[in-house]
Amino acid sequence: MTLFAGERGAIEREDVLAVVGDARVTGVRELTEALRRRDAAAALRAFDRLYREGVPLPYLLAALSREVSGMLGGGAGPGAEGGTSRFAAPLAHRALGSLSRVDEAIKGGSTNPRLVLERALLEICGTP
Repeated sequence: MTLFAGERGAIEREDVLAVVGDARVTGVRELTEALRRRDAAAALRAFDRLYREGVPLPYLLAALSREVSGMLGGGAGPGAEGGTSRFAAPLAHRALGSLSRVDEAIKGGSTNPRLVLERALLEICGTP
């Protein structure tokens, strides 16, 4: 952080958000790519890292949905800029359905939203 702040010497809130924001985007792309590969272990590790960093679940759900939607069909989504491949249509539709159910569960007052999202990640990867 000191290097990021440079000669100003003081580290400000905006400096922290700039660095953390980049980590969030990278983490979401890592998670999205793990889902595309159907690599359940990598997906759970990426999610755990984001969760421990304090990324709010609604933000994560929205970011994942945006990444998957952007990679559906013929267009390159936001993740394509970072080298992320497109999702196959059946996997993308399954992922979007799972993420929608997680969103409903969280809004409905799920007692353990983390577990709900972890189960959805496993479902997307095809892990029973």
